[in-house]
Amino acid sequence: MTDFKTPIKASLGQLSKSLTDGLRKDAIKAGWPKEYANSLQVIILNGDITIKYSKELETAIEDLEYGTKTIPPVPVLRKFIDKYTTDIINDIMESSVLALIKADAIP
Repeated sequence: MTDFKTPIKASLGQLSKSLTDGLRKDAIKAGWPKEYANSLQVIILNGDITIKYSKELETAIEDLEYGTKTIPPVPVLRKFIDKYTTDIINDIMESSVLALIKADAIP
């Protein structure tokens, strides 16, 4: 039987990288410090889309995203997910189908 999981995982890995690059650019454009923006990573696993970031920067990133009593929020993560959820799902489906075709799993 043809191994189609490997090319699908590779394709989704490329999609994760592309989305991570876009998210980091959005964060920098919104005024987030580069160190914070560069710690962001989009992970696609088992059909779930998650944004991960450095544990050391967790409080600072959440303060930026949600604001504090004295600092207004600069929501990058929520805007990204809201803006791209449908596009991400469509990209995952398209990448999966293309990977299946390349692996000769479907005609």
